[in-house]
Amino acid sequence: MAVTTTRRASGPTSRRRWASLTRESLVFVQVVASFGLLGTNLNFIFGKMRDRVGAGWTGLLATALGFGGYFIMSASTKKADAWSLTVGLFLVGLGNGGCFLAALSTSIAVSPTGSGLPVSAVATAMGLCIAITVYIQTT
Repeated sequence: MAVTTTRRASGPTSRRRWASLTRESLVFVQVVASFGLLGTNLNFIFGKMRDRVGAGWTGLLATALGFGGYFIMSASTKKADAWSLTVGLFLVGLGNGGCFLAALSTSIAVSPTGSGLPVSAVATAMGLCIAITVYIQTT
């Protein structure tokens, strides 16, 4: 059985699609994205949690928050509820930030020097994941 794949249109077609959006739609997208970034930048919550219960439980809670956020966003796409999308993306950002903090603190803890290559490897891997995701979504 052959598997077929479809590619999203990129280039002029995708530019026309963005150009057809109204100003209100673009503001809505920016507000929702801002709440996602706000959630990502609230890592101090997970920093305190990591100090009290460890990186494993912190990563588990952050993963559950990210999963819950993705679930809320997927359930709200049919009716395009603004608050559900905003809360969902905030939880996804919070979960991603917490998972990154847990992974980074673990790489520092297992490193013999406490920094350097393990820390940069985790940060590089996160950057590569974002770049690959953007590439997949735009092609």
